[in-house]
Amino acid sequence: MNGSGKAAAAILGLALVVATVVISRPLQELVRNRATVTVKGFAEKPIEADMAIVSTDLNYQGKTVGEALRRLEVAEEQVRKI
Repeated sequence: MNGSGKAAAAILGLALVVATVVISRPLQELVRNRATVTVKGFAEKPIEADMAIVSTDLNYQGKTVGEALRRLEVAEEQVRKI
């Protein structure tokens, strides 16, 4: 391959990389937007849900790791009772 052929191949390769990046971003946004549902406002009538996800963080400190772990386990048990 001569010098101009190598340059053309390099430009074509770079163009393919740029095109891939440009095309993939909108596709990623499309997939991301379909993965979540955001609800704002209020319902005009009561709605029954068959599932709810509740997440929480528990953080405890202690003079030792064992003490902190015991306190954390007690708190976790109390939360699970709810």
